[in-house]
Amino acid sequence: MFPTFKIICLADEIDESKVLINNDLTNVWKQFSLYSKDLDMSKYEWIRNQFVVEKYDYFGLTTAEQEMIIDLSSDSTLNQMFHNENNIVTFWLRVKNDFLALRNKALEILLPFVTSYLCETGFSTVAVIKTKYRSRLMIEKKLRSAISSMIPRFEKICAEKQAQPSH
Repeated sequence: MFPTFKIICLADEIDESKVLINNDLTNVWKQFSLYSKDLDMSKYEWIRNQFVVEKYDYFGLTTAEQEMIIDLSSDSTLNQMFHNENNIVTFWLRVKNDFLALRNKALEILLPFVTSYLCETGFSTVAVIKTKYRSRLMIEKKLRSAISSMIPRFEKICAEKQAQPSH
């Protein structure tokens, strides 16, 4: 269900936190399941891998969008890019403007699933930071920077920090 958390659970150093985090993740999973229980995933195979979908029965797509899928699936450069990407959302963000309508529709469908990924990343980060040896750390303010994809510019931060003046 949560692959990143499973990797962390294999480590022996966070035994006391595993149960709490597992319960929290299970509750989050149940909440997201309520939102997507009526979701028929077979309608969205064209989003997950448009290069292996054999039938061109795309639910909710116009004829023009179906033609875009055919063009997209026959593009070998995009096929290579798809297999090099680790993330479906990243692939759809990189798709050329030729498939803009198709890209927007795919991202509209994928957007709710990104939330669960961010939630899992947050819980996993807390599990790594708060081991049994560091369980008293107050990480509320530091968590934001820990799960951010932005890389801090430490040189600039240190340059702007005023040194302690001498007496």
